[in-house]
This record gives sequence, structure tokens and C-alpha cells, in this order.
Amino acid sequence: MNIGIFLKSANDIYFEQALVYFAEGIKQHGENPILIDAETYQDCDISIFFGSWKSSNYLHHKLKNEIVKKSDKFVCLETPLIGRREVKPIFDDDSFRVGVNGFLNNNGIFYKGECPSDRWDLISKKFNLKLDDWNVPDPNAPILVALQLPHDASLRGCNIIEWAFSISKQIRSVSERKIVIRTPQLEKKYEKKWIDELMNINNIFFQTGTKKNLIPTLKTSHCTVTYTSGLAVDSLINGCPTIACNEGNFCYEVSQNDPLEVENIKYFDRSQWINNLSYCQWDLLEIKNGSCWEHIKKII
Repeated sequence: MNIGIFLKSANDIYFEQALVYFAEGIKQHGENPILIDAETYQDCDISIFFGSWKSSNYLHHKLKNEIVKKSDKFVCLETPLIGRREVKPIFDDDSFRVGVNGFLNNNGIFYKGECPSDRWDLISKKFNLKLDDWNVPDPNAPILVALQLPHDASLRGCNIIEWAFSISKQIRSVSERKIVIRTPQLEKKYEKKWIDELMNINNIFFQTGTKKNLIPTLKTSHCTVTYTSGLAVDSLINGCPTIACNEGNFCYEVSQNDPLEVENIKYFDRSQWINNLSYCQWDLLEIKNGSCWEHIKKII
């Protein structure tokens, strides 16, 4: 089996090193991947690369688009889902989402069947996490609407600030609760037109998202409303229900999906969900020692 690892898909030396570690992990299983340093696709049975892809003039995005177009099977490493550190322009987490033929909930394959709890046991200890009890219902608790980075690949072309306006209008048609629009941890500009439209909605406020204020905000919110934001995962882990509006959201199957249901929240069983989600994520040690590849090759 010809396995190609495309180093130029990484836009930082840290991510390139993660790909090198992936090659080392594959070798632990007696296979010999090829490290490819070219900026164009090279034919192989399985392509492995770093990061999501979108239409862009950047070379790493052009390469990834070519790989996706020409590969029957590929493995993509992306940002983690559980225990994420502070978001930075170049993130420094030591864990990665690893999927086959996609990087979102409904286009990537991350596991087969129902996963056991062993990985959640490991990850929860590593990050000192647990599935918190659901927030106590409070008629005065606000609804949190999560923005995302404009033009991010996970948005699939959605204009996230326009989406937030549409969602907020729907929420206001069924609820008088305070609506908090939370910006991402990285400062980005949004179209003034939609900011102004949002500010015309009664009882609506903006919050600048930080790592420090994330959990306190989730703990005091009635629910969150998300598109494909990883905040949805943080929300469910911390006991705040989320309404996940896109199937690419990793919380889609354990959440309501219609913002008109904000005053009729359902509380899903999260135990199997977190077990499955834990099999989407692997740290650098597991990538390097071959544990990640041992799992991935079973589903590729």
C-alpha cells in the first residue's frame, strides 16, 4: 500500500512535525509511508495531510484541494475537539482531530460503530474534564449565539454574521431572553451591515470571546446556538445544551437543531456521544507511537 504524507499541506513547522510523527507511527506497523515535499499531488493509495481546505490562493490550500479531488482515500489532521487550549493564529494544542475523507461530523469517518469509554477515560484525565450536570433551568439565563471566524472552511460558504442575525431574529420570535453574540477568541471584523441589523434586535449584546470567560459564560447560559463551532462541544461537556444548526457540527446528533426550540430544550444522553467523540482525537504521542494509525487503518 502506497501511503503519501504531504508535508507542504502544513502552514507551520509545528504541523509539519505532526505529519512526520504520523509517518513514524505508521512505520510502527511495518509500513513505509513516503514523505512528499512537493507542492502538487503525487499519486498514492492513501494521502495524509494537515488541515481543512477551502478555495484559496495559498499554496497549502491549493495542494489540499488537489489531494481531495484526486485521492480515493485520504486522512486529514485538524484542530482538536476536546480540551482545546487558548485559540491562537497558529494553535499549539498537542492533540489533533484525525478523520478519513473529511474533517467535519458528516463528511469525515472517525470511528465505526459505538466506541468504548477507554479513550474518554484517558482524555478526561489528561484535561481534568468530566461531563457536568446540566445547568439548572433559569428563566433569566441568556441564550448564547456563537460566531465563528469569517470564511473558515468549516462554514462551507456560510456568512456567519448573517447567519447570526437570522438566528437571533428566530430566537426573538419565540423568546424574550437576553441574546449574547459571542465572538471567536481571535479578533476578526464582521460586516457592519449585519452588526447594525443585530443591534436593532431588542435585548441583544456582544461578548468578546476569551479562553478565560468561556466556561463561566457556558455555566450561566440557558443554551448555546451554534453552526459548526467547536464551542458546541465545550457547551455539552460543561452542561449547557446546544442547538446545533448544521450537520457538520460534532454535536448535531445529541442536540436539537432548530433555534425555534430554545424555550423547549431537551436534554440528551451524552455518554455514548463523548465516547465516540474521544475516538476522533489523538495526541502527538499516540500519533508517533502508532496508536492513532492502528485505529485509523481499521476504518480507511
